[in-house]
Amino acid sequence: MGNFVIAIEAAGAHGQAREVPTGGPLPPFNRGTPEAKALDAIAALRGLGCTITRAEFVHWPNTPECVVDDLLAGRRITGQFAEAPRGPEASEPEAPRGPKAPEAA
Repeated sequence: MGNFVIAIEAAGAHGQAREVPTGGPLPPFNRGTPEAKALDAIAALRGLGCTITRAEFVHWPNTPECVVDDLLAGRRITGQFAEAPRGPEASEPEAPRGPKAPEAA
């Protein structure tokens, strides 16, 4: 038996726990989020007899805004979301609502 790594890069619908500071505990994730599905994959691998040595969820990899969550320890390792959640799944900016305000003269 030997080690293996599974790497998946995806976009959208992530970042449910935006209020958690660096080092803070992650809350239980809503079942329909990518974070929860990653935890399901960890459980499935454990069910096959795999030993999981590291499981990180990386938001905005290779950017200054990078946030890393340790899914095994249930803690935010580095980074902090700079803004409040946006959009229905906290992945996209909300569309402006109502008419545009007139610009000041």
